[in-house]
Amino acid sequence: MKLRGVPSFSMISKLYRRPVDNIFLNVELFRKTNGYRSFLLNQSLDFCYYMRNPKAYVFFHSFHNSFVAVSNFNHTCPYNHDIIIKGWSYKKGSMIELPMPNGDYMIYLKLSVSKVWRAEIKLYVTRTD
Repeated sequence: MKLRGVPSFSMISKLYRRPVDNIFLNVELFRKTNGYRSFLLNQSLDFCYYMRNPKAYVFFHSFHNSFVAVSNFNHTCPYNHDIIIKGWSYKKGSMIELPMPNGDYMIYLKLSVSKVWRAEIKLYVTRTD
């Protein structure tokens, strides 16, 4: 259900070579202070290993859990279908709340398949109390 005035994120990622496995992610958090600078988090992970053992990466598990209901990447590798996220929006309490100051942030995700960087996603968010 879409609500007016509530920002949401949707994405369709076409997979041209299937099945896809050997997936690596790099997740980095940036804070805007005279330009975007790396802040608090820079973590790389083997996504296929993570999907088999989700509690191995606690912070990413919290972030991923907020996507499960609106996406189709909630199973282990390999992936034989396009990746779809439809209408994700942040809900207070759906992720681990970190004690961060108010301000502008960027969540930067890089995706590698078969040891080649294939995609970048930049999410710009503003934290206010």
